[in-house]
Amino acid sequence: MNDCKTNTHCDTTSTSSHNKKEGGCDTIRYMEKLANRAWEDLFKEKVKKYYEESIGKKMDINAKIVAERAIHVWKNKIATREAKKEYEHKLFTAMKDE
Repeated sequence: MNDCKTNTHCDTTSTSSHNKKEGGCDTIRYMEKLANRAWEDLFKEKVKKYYEESIGKKMDINAKIVAERAIHVWKNKIATREAKKEYEHKLFTAMKDE
C-alpha cells in the first residue's frame, strides 16, 4: 500500500492511512490552510484600510470614548481592590489581637 509520502493522491475524506498526520499529505493540507489564512488576513487588512479611509476619524472619536470609559472602570477596580486589601488587613489584625 502506498503512503502519503509517495502517493500523489491525498484522500482527505476517508479513514485510510493517507489521512494520518505524517508525511506529504499532512504537509500539503497545512500549506493549504496557511494559504487560506493568508488570504483571510489580507482581506481583513483591505477591509480595515477601507474603514480607515471612510470612517476612521469617527471611529477615533468612538474609540477614545470607549477607551476612556474602560480606563475609568479599571482604575475603579484597582482602587476597590486596594480598599478591600486594606479592609482585610485591618480585620485580620483586629482578629489576631483577640
